[in-house]
Amino acid sequence: MELIKSGITAIATPVSTSIPQIRRDFTRRFTNGQRYLEAAGRKFDQPTHYARKIMLLGDLYDDPTLDRFIGYCIGADKMDIASFKGILRDYNAGKLMLPKPVSESAEAAGGMDYRDDDPALTRECSYYEVNTKSEDRE
Repeated sequence: MELIKSGITAIATPVSTSIPQIRRDFTRRFTNGQRYLEAAGRKFDQPTHYARKIMLLGDLYDDPTLDRFIGYCIGADKMDIASFKGILRDYNAGKLMLPKPVSESAEAAGGMDYRDDDPALTRECSYYEVNTKSEDRE
């Protein structure tokens, strides 16, 4: 019985074939996953087909590396699997350098580190008084 169980896991597909499950797995594994599915959905009839092919590359690359490539491909508008694999080949051959990953907090703050004490984020109280008075007149 043990031999049969180990044989089944060796044959089982490493990535789901269910479209809803592919969407869930892709967006859970990659921070650029939702962006990719939205952008690819505008370009292809079945974006989950390409998402599944990308997830299958998880045997060769770790998730953070694939996530960086996904982000690069969205920006370069090269989201089909042939272009994606071509970019991976160029990277492996040393013909392409990907930018360093940007932390989510820096990305949300427009590329800068967010700080609560940033003077550009602080307004004088008079700003609110002026705007409130002009709304009362209308």
